[in-house]
Amino acid sequence: MSKKKHSLTKVLFKLLVLVPTLFSLIGKVVTLAGYEAKLAGRSLIVIIILSLLAGVLFATTWLGILAMLFMYLVSLQLSWQISLFILIIVNLCCLAIILCVMNKIKKNLLFPETREQLREVSKIR
Repeated sequence: MSKKKHSLTKVLFKLLVLVPTLFSLIGKVVTLAGYEAKLAGRSLIVIIILSLLAGVLFATTWLGILAMLFMYLVSLQLSWQISLFILIIVNLCCLAIILCVMNKIKKNLLFPETREQLREVSKIR
């Protein structure tokens, strides 16, 4: 009977020590999720700004540089079709660069560290 009591006491003691540890772990994961939510919010703002910038750049490129380069290419005795094709390729390259930057930033929206912590917690079981 004494052994059972001693064993039960040991188990209860371990449970009492485990509860604060679990609460601490949950608190840290919630804090991490909060920090990553702020980072995701900032990243979303940057993505929105870059999207607007992409739209403005595309419009101004199309209206300004297109007209100047078109006239230059035509003055070099290129046909107007080839001149337009070259200008469209240049504009698409600028757009591709902006989209690559946006793709890099959007990774912050996926809460990578919080997901990693949750994976580690699920492995403990």
